Amino acid sequence: TIVPKRRLARAADLLVSGVLLIVLLPLLLLVALVALLASGQLLSRTTQVGRRRVGRQAGPESFTMVAFQSVRADGTISRLGRWLRGSELDRLPQLWNVLKGDLALVGVKPLAPSEAADLQEAWHQKRNEHSAGFTGLWYVQAPADADLDAVLIADAYYAATYGARGNLAILGRTPIVWARRVA
Repeated sequence: TIVPKRRLARAADLLVSGVLLIVLLPLLLLVALVALLASGQLLSRTTQVGRRRVGRQAGPESFTMVAFQSVRADGTISRLGRWLRGSELDRLPQLWNVLKGDLALVGVKPLAPSEAADLQEAWHQKRNEHSAGFTGLWYVQAPADADLDAVLIADAYYAATYGARGNLAILGRTPIVWARRVA
């Protein structure tokens, strides 16, 4: 029964991320222009850890996560770049990662490889049973500047209480939390 549930969740991820990419296309084009003006480049690519593919053993996997570029080649950040990051609109290309299957819509926080390498305790490893997500309890519960411990606690709670109803609640809360963060 786990595999059909995961297939259903994947189908929902595909549908929702596809619809969001289409509906948000005008905004994506506008933000892409801002990214180009802010940094001279369109996208940034970072290696993240947290993916778990259906049909594979639980555990962390690396993937390339995309975002709109907000930092110039020399490492400085312009006003537009700061706005892009502050508004969190730089994250919108991560919907492409959801469409590709790198991320789920809702899941644990994708981590940098150095952060993932530091996770040694058994309760840390429970997060690896779940896909990394575009949003998650880590997003709606922890503050934007939360340290890794706060994120891991939220992820551990998510792993312990995982369910479709909880994921729908997180999806519903995400736009509200986003609006509060950027207000």
